[in-house]
Amino acid sequence: MKARLLLLLALAAGTAHAAPPSYLAQADDATMSRLIARWAAREKQTFRWEAGYDIPIQEVATINTTAKLDSATDLLDAVFRVLDAAPKVAPQQAAISLVACHFEDRDPSWVVRDAKQPPCEKPLN
Repeated sequence: MKARLLLLLALAAGTAHAAPPSYLAQADDATMSRLIARWAAREKQTFRWEAGYDIPIQEVATINTTAKLDSATDLLDAVFRVLDAAPKVAPQQAAISLVACHFEDRDPSWVVRDAKQPPCEKPLN
């Protein structure tokens, strides 16, 4: 009886701390915009990809490894890691330069644009 009680206490202690969310790409993501949109939706945040192009995710393992997504600590960290890795995982678009903006009190709360576009605070047209 005592051993069973200790086991139940150990199990309860293990479930008391929820695992942090995973910021890994999945096969269904297909593009960087879909990947970031999935993460943002999971955290109940809004997202808009405003760059005039998207980056296909050809190999999930490559983006996860190159961006070191297994050690991303939060959504902000994961987004910046993915955008930083973009030229490395899409060498055919090596000249790309994406920027992310996060707004605490605005909808959408996340915007991704090309660095050559106007700053996120300004309209595109």
